[in-house]
Amino acid sequence: MAYAGRGMSWKGKVRCCNCGTHAKKLTEQYFAKGEPYKGNYQIVQDRSWQHRDKDGTLITYYSLSLWDGESYTLYAGKFCTNNCAIEWANNLAPDPEE
Repeated sequence: MAYAGRGMSWKGKVRCCNCGTHAKKLTEQYFAKGEPYKGNYQIVQDRSWQHRDKDGTLITYYSLSLWDGESYTLYAGKFCTNNCAIEWANNLAPDPEE
């Protein structure tokens, strides 16, 4: 388990502690003009497009989401959303005293 700046990440599929929603794949973005991705990460989404420049040359712009094949993340620490974290805390916390 490590902190990745976007929630927490794990080397395996985990679930939200409150609702049980599966964690999402922890992906990285790859953007390049004319140079395809040559690494060993899996391409999970490809939004690449082609465009002709002023000379008529076809140029490919690569926009890829890459996954290492094992890392998953939950948005709010051990929870899928902040609402799940608040709901879980409210269910466990004692009622306030007057």
